[in-house]
Amino acid sequence: MLAPGWHHAVKAPVVKPLNDAHAQRLGRPADPIAGPAYACVQILAAAITKAGAADRESLRRPIAAPARTAVTGLVKFRPDGTGIVQSVFVQWINGKQELVAPKQSATAALA
Repeated sequence: MLAPGWHHAVKAPVVKPLNDAHAQRLGRPADPIAGPAYACVQILAAAITKAGAADRESLRRPIAAPARTAVTGLVKFRPDGTGIVQSVFVQWINGKQELVAPKQSATAALA
């Protein structure tokens, strides 16, 4: 059992295009690190667009704004700037990493 931060079966916007691009280039679904990295870019790009500038003070407000959905699912930030993100749990089942939680995205039941 592991908690890698993301899995390519998470039900969230942009997961399918991300997986498709990854599979086209590397022949497999997106790796667990791809989701959080992509979500960081999504959040930062949206903040730059909204702020109209790339300096720290201009970006802080749109990043800390109400929750948004990214490739990782719902993302919120606490007043101190730390993120609140959905955890995922993966288990090795029959030689394959299966998503076992959250249930709404699970590819297999916890064994």
